[in-house]
Formats: sequence, structure tokens, C-alpha cells
Amino acid sequence: MAPLSSLNRRGRGVVFLLFALALTALLWGVTFRSSVATEPLPAAGAASSLAASKREWQGVASCASTACHGGNGPKGSKGSEYTTWVLYDKHTRAYNILFDERSKIIEKNLRHLKNVTSAHAETDDLCLRCHAMNAEKGPQRESFVRDFGIGCESCHGTAQEWLGVHYASDWKSRNDEDKRKLGFQPMKQLADRAQLCVTCHVGTADKEVNHDLIAAGHPRLNFEFGAFQAIMPKHWREEGENARPDFEARAWAVGQIASARAALELLAHRSRSSAEPWPEFAEYDCFACHHDLREPSWRQKPGHYVGRTPGSFPWGTWYYAMLPQALRGSEDKGNGRVSSSLSELKKEMEKPSPNQNQIAERAREVRAQLGRLLTEEEKRHYEQTAVESWFQSIRKDEQKTAAANWDGAAQVYLALAALYNALGDMDPGHRDARMRDSLKARAKPLEFPNGYDSPREWEPKGNNDSK
Repeated sequence: MAPLSSLNRRGRGVVFLLFALALTALLWGVTFRSSVATEPLPAAGAASSLAASKREWQGVASCASTACHGGNGPKGSKGSEYTTWVLYDKHTRAYNILFDERSKIIEKNLRHLKNVTSAHAETDDLCLRCHAMNAEKGPQRESFVRDFGIGCESCHGTAQEWLGVHYASDWKSRNDEDKRKLGFQPMKQLADRAQLCVTCHVGTADKEVNHDLIAAGHPRLNFEFGAFQAIMPKHWREEGENARPDFEARAWAVGQIASARAALELLAHRSRSSAEPWPEFAEYDCFACHHDLREPSWRQKPGHYVGRTPGSFPWGTWYYAMLPQALRGSEDKGNGRVSSSLSELKKEMEKPSPNQNQIAERAREVRAQLGRLLTEEEKRHYEQTAVESWFQSIRKDEQKTAAANWDGAAQVYLALAALYNALGDMDPGHRDARMRDSLKARAKPLEFPNGYDSPREWEPKGNNDSK
């Protein structure tokens, strides 16, 4: 059975709907459904790094012909990749959203402007690096910056050298390295895909959503690769290794590792910067500070400080909450070093005044360890019994992971939803109503009520599964 059967898509839509409508936002602020490398992540993603080689962008119009990818067929069908993207993918709105009133207010607040009319987010390089196809200054900027926001070449690479050959009969037989030499960025490998996504959805040194930008009104970047990929209107087909029924489990684990690596690189950059305030508040649990002051409150109970000293800063609650579980599938003995290094990093970051040099060194160390494990996870095959054990292990460890904060609870939900879908692909008998209802019940308390940008009703409730 194909891993993305129509039945499973419907199930996945139900599972992710309540969670994603309320808490997940694309980078432009619209809520929607839901060898070791030690060098920094690309400053502006794969496409921008290729642009630096002086290749010329060709624009989305070069893909839009009915003889190419604009076939106007059913969503996701072969030959209709452009049509699917332009009609259904919200990445097409990335640039236009900068003209909205909310974007103007964010720009006004961030740049300390006197009024909204003088705010132009659509010309701010910081915004354009993620909201436009080509934010590099040069003769092509005016031509392509408005080219449907995040266009084909944003992900697949500057097309000047490969546009005329990628449809040739021998293209698929070429290896990825040969394609990269032409400026093409292969996207079939989950690790390649995830590492490109995180450059905007987690951030890099020059594409940073820090506390200043969040305070100005920009949504917090809560990225979870498996969930984002599941709800995207796909203009591609999963083939080869990605057609295996363990796809959802691997996608979740790969996404956790890739996101953590990007977050660690960003942490290392922030800790080395002398120009910005330290520590950077965006590294911590937002809702530890931004919440209603109510009496009585579960926050007043000593027991909610799980794994940290009362009064300390809750660090890394989103990108590292499930990382130990994501690494569980690896039999590599180095996993212990990742967990211990991350624990030491957490201990230092939760101090009132973390040592910046020590933080940078340890963040780089953990990121380097994760680089090798990311490659291994991409190649891993999971049997049904292993995924079942993984699922039960996450539920067993839930009190430790999710009891203290909303971030942990949300990440537990997303992990269980991904593994539930993987189990359903392996054996349709796993798609039972009780478990699906249990997952839906988990999602409900995670919602943000109308008028709130925080989970007003959420509080730790423990493991309420009925199965």
C-alpha cells in the first residue's frame, strides 16, 4: 500500500486539523492546517548560495508552460506541478503578504517608525530573505523578487544551467552531485528537503526571527517538518525509498534532527554576537512569561517544574523536547553523547547569565554530532514492531517531556500523530477510531482561543490515552 493513500490523507487531515488551525503559522503569519558537517548552515538557503555563483534566475514563468509543469491536471498530478503550486501552495503568497496591514505594523514596530504609512516590509532585506525568491541585490532583483514569493528556484536551485537539460531522458540517471554542479538542488532525500526548509522556518544568522521581531508582531517560528510536509499541497510524488510505509516515521525523525541542528547553529551565532542582547529571549519558552495571571493557577504548583530548577529559564522547549526520542531509532552509540551534551547545554542556558563562549562551543559540538546521525536516519528502515515500540515509548515518557509546558505537549502530540500515520500505512488495522479520537482529544487543549496568541486553556493533564 502506498504510504499516502487517500484514506490515510483523510485521517491525517483530521488528526492535524485542530492542532494546526490554532497553533501553527507559516513564516508570513497566516495560520493554516496542519561525514560530519561543522560549517554553518547556508546563509540564505541552497538557492541563494547557488545564486552567489553568478548563475541567473529564470523565474517561475519558465516552468509554467503546459508542455512542462503547467498542465492544469488534477492537484499533484505529473505535468501539473506548477499548476498545483500556484493554485494551492501558500508559499506563493510569501511576497504579497508583506503588503498587508499586519506586515506594515510589524515593520513600523521593528524599525521604530513614526507611522504605518512609512513602513515598507516589501523592501526590507530581512523580510525578503524568506518572503521572496531572490533577495540578493542585483539586476535580477526587481524582475524576480515579486515572482510569486517562494518560487521554483527557491527550493530547486538557480535554473540557468539545468533548465534546458532537466527534461532529457538521461536526467534521472544522473547522480545528485552532478546535478548540484549545474545549480540544481535535489529534493528527493528527506534530509536535503528538511535542511532547506529549516533555513527559513527555523532560521539562520541572516534570516533570524528573534525576540525583537516577535515582539514587533511576527509569529514565532514553531516548525515541525513532518507536520508541515503532511499538510502541504504536494506537487511531487513520493517514490523509491520514500514510498516505503515507514515514511511518516522517518520524516518525523529526520525533521526533528534537522530542526535541532539549525536551532543549534542559530544559538551558536547568537552567543558569538556582541551586537545583540544576550541571552536571546526567543530561545526560551514564550508562554513561561506570556500568560494570564490567574489565581489559583497550575503554574503556582511546585510540581510543574519538571527537569529544571524553579525560577530558571525554560530553554529549548520546542526544538529539543523530542530530540532524544527522535534519536531512539538509531543504534549508534554516539547518541549518549548527544543527550549528555544537550543536557549540559540546557543546564548552562537556564542560568541567569549563560557563558557565551561555552554555549557556542557546545552548540557546535552537538550540531556536528547530529550531522552524522541525520544521514544515518535518512537511510534507516523501520519495521512495524519498532514503530509500535517507539509510539509506546513516547507515551511512557510523556510526563517527563510534556508536563511542564505547552511546547512539550504539542511536540508529543505531533510525534504520536506521525507514528500513528506510519503504523496505519504499515497495517490499516492501526487506523482505529479510538486512537484517532484520543489524538483529537490531545489536540483540543492545545488550541489558542479566539483573540489569544497563547494557549489560554492549556494546563498539564498527564497521559489521558484510552489505548
